Amino acid sequence: MTQEEPFARTRAPSIFQLRVLIRSDQAHRVDTCRIATLKFDKLPFLDDGGLLDSTCHSQVPQDDLSFYPQKWTSIDLSSFIWLGQGTKFMPRTSRSLLFAAALGVMTAGCTNLMARRAIERFSEGLQAQNLEQLKESSSKEFEQYALRQPEAIGDLKLLKVPTGEVEIVSVEKISEGEKKALVKIGKKDKAKELEYRLTLNDTTGRWVVDDVIMKQDSGIGMVERSVTEQMNLLLSCREFLDAWKGGSRNEKLAYCAPELKSELEKLPPTWLHKLAEQVIGGGRNRTYRPDARMNNDKAVVVVPHPDGDLFLECRQSGDQWQITDLAVEPTSEDSTGIRSARKMASALNRSAEFLTAYAAENLESLKNTASPDFFEKCLSGADLSEVELPVPTLLSEKYEARQFPDRVELLLHGPQTTYMLTLKQIERDLEDGTKGAAVTRIDDVTLFENDGKEVKRLSALFLTQSVVSLYLDALRGRDITELKQLSSPDFNERVWDRPEATHFAIMPDPQIEDAAPEVISTVFRGDVSEVTLAVGDLPMTIVLTASRGWMVVDDVIMPAVGRPTSLKQNLEVMLSLHSFAMACGKGDLAELIRYSGDGLDRIVWRQLDETPGLTSQIVRPLLSEVLTVEISDPWIKVITSDGITAAETHLMREGSQIVVHDVVLISEASPEHRVELMGTLREMIAIGEIGPLAKRRRDIQQARGEIVEDAPVIQHADFTPIERSLYTE
Repeated sequence: MTQEEPFARTRAPSIFQLRVLIRSDQAHRVDTCRIATLKFDKLPFLDDGGLLDSTCHSQVPQDDLSFYPQKWTSIDLSSFIWLGQGTKFMPRTSRSLLFAAALGVMTAGCTNLMARRAIERFSEGLQAQNLEQLKESSSKEFEQYALRQPEAIGDLKLLKVPTGEVEIVSVEKISEGEKKALVKIGKKDKAKELEYRLTLNDTTGRWVVDDVIMKQDSGIGMVERSVTEQMNLLLSCREFLDAWKGGSRNEKLAYCAPELKSELEKLPPTWLHKLAEQVIGGGRNRTYRPDARMNNDKAVVVVPHPDGDLFLECRQSGDQWQITDLAVEPTSEDSTGIRSARKMASALNRSAEFLTAYAAENLESLKNTASPDFFEKCLSGADLSEVELPVPTLLSEKYEARQFPDRVELLLHGPQTTYMLTLKQIERDLEDGTKGAAVTRIDDVTLFENDGKEVKRLSALFLTQSVVSLYLDALRGRDITELKQLSSPDFNERVWDRPEATHFAIMPDPQIEDAAPEVISTVFRGDVSEVTLAVGDLPMTIVLTASRGWMVVDDVIMPAVGRPTSLKQNLEVMLSLHSFAMACGKGDLAELIRYSGDGLDRIVWRQLDETPGLTSQIVRPLLSEVLTVEISDPWIKVITSDGITAAETHLMREGSQIVVHDVVLISEASPEHRVELMGTLREMIAIGEIGPLAKRRRDIQQARGEIVEDAPVIQHADFTPIERSLYTE
């Protein structure tokens, strides 16, 4: 037989040989028709040009034969090779075209068959929970992203990928080595439609699963999601949690997005370990059953946590999922959880920077880590060496943290003292006048000593002495503006914010020597500090409280006999009394009505159109030395005296205001001689000495041309009147 012979005549080939031809074509990705033609040139057929039929099946292994449908195992070669009896053959080109056409029909059927078989192998492995079988029936990419961990088989089960009977709906060729198959899986009445992405394995020549696209409920509608992407996300979260449970520092950071990593990598080793413990949770580990919500390249995965639920905020970067933030939502009301691990790490970093700057007395760094009020009002002018903090110890020990909506409280334990750093979000003022992004800053440091029985605030320790000194100067100088700035809201409301506070300028009390204060003791009770000191021979206790990031005076306690020791209580009463006295001296009927009680107002002042002369006589006794002040709400009794005449003033609370109910003038020489202001004026109105009747009588007398005499006045003591400028300005 020579090379020119178009066909060799040998024994019939086996079906196995035919299968090798087809697989060889798929593996090498060469033109099907050309290879088939070349191989066909060497293929024999029966001498009579008959069929290569199923009698040859005995030469094919059973597992290989089962790969093909029955109609492929009996092929009429004569229909495109042997055109009739005789020695002439069809030209080579025509024979190739006819063979290619037949092979095309065979390939279409083979495509659906091989797609079905690939999907069946994958589905069987999934149903049997056989990870190795799944890997054999999957592409390298699917194995890398979806099957890279032994636990992947369990996570696949969570996705509820359907398994069971496979029905090919359609197969679409994407490229020479890629196909897309739309299939229904499961029993016909409950079958679910999926899309399988298939790829050709170059090594085995088999079609394998490269991805599965499922329709899922997103909460707002049905969406298509890739099993590969979902598994990659779930396995990435699993790997992250494993790394945070027992991995090295670098392994913990490897799964974090840049914005989270930049905060975590600056943490002291002990603090990062503690934060990881908080995220993972202590106690018994709970089953990893993630609930993922994906939105393009972002996702949130919720997993069970020993204290509640752990939320992992993720973002896809290339083929990797990275953690951008974490949060622990506790089920217990006693725990605040972790609202944001990134913000917590930021708070920890600012705390470490603050402590380091404090130890080094670096004011520039303190300015960048402390809130503006804390730095400017407390730290900038303080001698930091007066209150030492054990910074190396604090940075090496574990912390306790509580995250609230408006602040973070960080507890650090020293040898004998626990330190609490309070951090807040502070909005930055930009150069153009707008507000910048909020930054975390230390707003104060609280010291708990003697097992928490003694509580001190760093701001109070540094501010107390300066505030006390400023307040004493303001009291001496009767500086109302300065007193307002240095007083608590309650002190201001009850005293300094009142219009009548201007009368404090002429009030004799309190009298404070112009001497340097000597601090005797300082007691801290949380936000309240009590400083006991002596100014000359006068001892006093100044009570301060924290307000608006500043220590302010809430009261001044001074020794007193027959009156309250509280300056706030005394001034609240005496300002009303002085205002009443000033109105009497000015003859201001409107002011008298304002500072008088309902009885005096209704019975006397509303009956008059001018103040009677008697009122001017009570001014001096009212503005003289205070002998006693008795407070028993709602009634208050104040006794003042000029040494000749005493004034017993009865006041009462009407709403938030203290008003004068009545004034009784008493002769110091003869105490039985008493004149009640309201009773006397009411009697004078009744007999016509003052009021409407007196006015009518004067009008009649004037009409008759009679001389009108002034109404008699009552006076029990002679005294030099107070200069009118004191109460008219």
